[in-house]
Amino acid sequence: MNYYFDCECGRRIPVRATQADTDLACVCGKLNRLPALSKLSKERGTPLEHAPSGSSPVINAARGLIAVAIITIVCMALAVAFDLFLLVSGATASMRDPSLGFSKEAQVLFRMIWAGVILFMNVLILFGAIDMAKLKNYGFAKTAATLAVIPCFSLCCVISIPFGCSALSVLNRLEVRESFS
Repeated sequence: MNYYFDCECGRRIPVRATQADTDLACVCGKLNRLPALSKLSKERGTPLEHAPSGSSPVINAARGLIAVAIITIVCMALAVAFDLFLLVSGATASMRDPSLGFSKEAQVLFRMIWAGVILFMNVLILFGAIDMAKLKNYGFAKTAATLAVIPCFSLCCVISIPFGCSALSVLNRLEVRESFS
């Protein structure tokens, strides 16, 4: 897939994604420093405008990733709000099952600790999804997508599992990985 870099002489030079952030000589003799891939689409010849066969796969993948990230942000914000409600309202403390054979204090302690762990994981997923939407910090975005797939860490697991899987499949594409700053 080619991007196009416009030299100052007016020539449009085809550039591969792997050439981003390197030096490239034009036939006019000028040595051009190509921007990073994440900025190549914003500077001097956007793939969306200049790609010969329609829209760029990187742009399409980034759009899909951003859509998945936004939906994940909404789900995790709801999950964090629900977790905070459970912890603050004392609802977690009032959940007691006498058939478990543990004392009320032990059950309350366990439920409060587990609610705190789930809250922490949901906050991690939330901030990872925000980084994913900004195409920033690839490792953290991939970690958040992985955590979203684990059912016990996400209260909204029915919703977060498919979006976590979608995010992971898009994040594993080379052109998407290269578009992160």
